[in-house]
Amino acid sequence: MLGYYNFTSPAFAIIAIIIWVTALLIWYFSRKKRDNLKHLFLVFLYGIFFILVMAITVFPLCIGLEQGNCSINLVPIYYLVGGFVTNVEYRSLFIAIRQIVISVGANIIMFIPLGILSGLLFKKFQRFGCALLLGVLVSLSIEIIQLIGSYIGIMEIRIFDVNDIIFNALGCIIGYFILKRALKSEWGKRFYSSIQL
Repeated sequence: MLGYYNFTSPAFAIIAIIIWVTALLIWYFSRKKRDNLKHLFLVFLYGIFFILVMAITVFPLCIGLEQGNCSINLVPIYYLVGGFVTNVEYRSLFIAIRQIVISVGANIIMFIPLGILSGLLFKKFQRFGCALLLGVLVSLSIEIIQLIGSYIGIMEIRIFDVNDIIFNALGCIIGYFILKRALKSEWGKRFYSSIQL
């Protein structure tokens, strides 16, 4: 049996970033009409965002894990409260609060760039409903990938967790509101007009 961590997060990130940068450069220099460099940089950041999210949430891929090791939580907040109570009971209140802040905070912060970059690159994501749907669908896709990966035995046990979807979508919405606020300022308006193709 092959060992675990055959394809790690850093390895994936490095290879994916090299491929992404190469593809962007080929695309940019093969066009007769060169795109706005600020716009191109935002496209670059958009790709980097997805690469890093995949590196954090999907990798490492492992070979030789037992198949069928997957878990599903469809009850919002239930496991968070259960984990909090357990930590308070067996550890301390400080550890319980820290775990909640890290778990919830990481899921929210990770998706803030999605709300900002999507709105800058695609005008339809400057609408609340579209931004919310984007956050839900991207997060749901990640959860499904984790579920399938755990089930077929190429990922360590991952939980399909509705809480992740809720907090990821909240992060995307926070990014949306940050962008909307920024676009109301003179600087934001000038920047937005400068990135248009």
